[in-house]
Amino acid sequence: MITYLSLFLHSVFARSAQKSACDAVLADIGTGWLMALSQNEIQRIAHLARIEIDESLLLRLQQQLGSIFGMIDVLSKIETDGVLPMAHAQPLTLPLRDDVVTEPNRRDDYQRGAPAVQDGLFLVPKVIE
Repeated sequence: MITYLSLFLHSVFARSAQKSACDAVLADIGTGWLMALSQNEIQRIAHLARIEIDESLLLRLQQQLGSIFGMIDVLSKIETDGVLPMAHAQPLTLPLRDDVVTEPNRRDDYQRGAPAVQDGLFLVPKVIE
């Protein structure tokens, strides 16, 4: 339950000025919880996701998820105050082209085979009564 609380708190406070409120709540709880997912919790999450997990893989999955949450814990401790959000790690710019029509208007050719056309629009039968 605490894991869900922490993920919720981080999502709410991550990009706001109230990030210190999130940190204060998590400091009260402690950080040891972040790496622990019980096998029952993993089975419940798998059930909700409609994923069948073999009992023989459960312990390995628990360890792998624990290491992932451990990495998240390490990343959450990094000081990011003053770091501006960015879309990419490198400053990329895409070449722009002029917004010019390059294809001819062939609407009449396309509508020539249509069963019904009015004012340049395809007419279709009424479906909903």
